[in-house]
Amino acid sequence: VRTRFWDEALLRASRTIRQVVIVAAGMDARAYRLPWPEQTTVYELDQPAVVAAKARLLADDQPRCVRVPIGIDLADDWPGALGAAGFDARQPAVWLVEGLLQYLDEAAVHTLFDRIDALSAPTSVLLYDVVGKTLLEAPFMASLRRSMAQQGSPWLFGTDAPGELVEHLGWSAVVTDVAEPGNRWNRWYAPAAPTDAPAAPRGYFVEATR
Repeated sequence: VRTRFWDEALLRASRTIRQVVIVAAGMDARAYRLPWPEQTTVYELDQPAVVAAKARLLADDQPRCVRVPIGIDLADDWPGALGAAGFDARQPAVWLVEGLLQYLDEAAVHTLFDRIDALSAPTSVLLYDVVGKTLLEAPFMASLRRSMAQQGSPWLFGTDAPGELVEHLGWSAVVTDVAEPGNRWNRWYAPAAPTDAPAAPRGYFVEATR
């Protein structure tokens, strides 16, 4: 569900924007599989070891855009590395932060969005997903959280006001309950919770525009 939702959002945004930045890209293969418009550049940020492993795995494949991998820790000066690699902060960009925020503490989440905001020209688009705090703290999630912590990747952050993460920076945010497209595509395990059920566990997709 998440992959399809962001695929569609990226292609909509790329109709008018030619810079795409995938934060903590991992093994994301969108640079290779999506039909990007001509002159689109996709920047991929991740740890140097991840970037190197991906380069080996995809050595025989050709991207469908200009692909620029950047090996750097998000705690370091990745904005500087992005600029040095050709990113133009004077032009609008599409940002994708997928499957990351739950692994950061709250301060790191705000730092990430502050940095993205500083690099975003008007009409830029920011796409991110976030776990609801109600979901993070739900009893049925306890075993998963314990397992993730034991693997060294604890889930730390969740919020049920996901748009507010960037609205205070001047972005306009549209929030979608993950269960809505999940049910629409027959790929979800339960109906979407009613909007008047504030304690219902949820996950969120956010599409924000500057």
